[in-house]
Amino acid sequence: MIRILASDFKNYEKINGQKISHPMDNSNGVVDQIKNSLQDYKKIVFVSSDMSSTHENVLSYAKVLFDSIKVVGIKFDEYLVLDGESKGKAADYIKDASLVFLCGGDTYKQHEFFTAINLKELLKNFVYDSSNFDDNEKYQRYAIIKESYNRPIYGQCNGSHILIDDDNVAIIYGETYLIHNGSIECICKNGCNVLIEDENNIKKL
Repeated sequence: MIRILASDFKNYEKINGQKISHPMDNSNGVVDQIKNSLQDYKKIVFVSSDMSSTHENVLSYAKVLFDSIKVVGIKFDEYLVLDGESKGKAADYIKDASLVFLCGGDTYKQHEFFTAINLKELLKNFVYDSSNFDDNEKYQRYAIIKESYNRPIYGQCNGSHILIDDDNVAIIYGETYLIHNGSIECICKNGCNVLIEDENNIKKL
């Protein structure tokens, strides 16, 4: 199972308070990698990060993603949105999905929703990914630094991503920072890519 851990795709802008879709940014090759990874184009599932969000709100976010990938030539037969309203259909939605997109946001609410739909079982072998900060920025930063003493954490800037292939080979693309044992180090810059073997063995490609 191929997994891509991504930051912001830079695929929209706000105009008069509304999000306007742009083609998904391919400066670090994520569009090409998605295309190369897909085995079919049956269905994409957009998974909300908050089961308390209104269905209309989740649909607006999903539409931005769906539109931005359509214009770069990634088109599916079926487009599904998994949120609080449709959580009872989680297993059916994810079964045989060609692409599952896990939306970023408040990681506490995201964890609540993922637990409620038993996503860990539905998506075995996926890697935990923590994304943007909000009003709890100081708390989250503290929690991330504290967790870095237990395991390495990769902080990604907008437009960067990590590709993990079927053989569990992990390659970083774009600006990324390694947070480990309380320290933060830039290990990859935009336009570059590095192979992760472990936190002490990161090779430029």
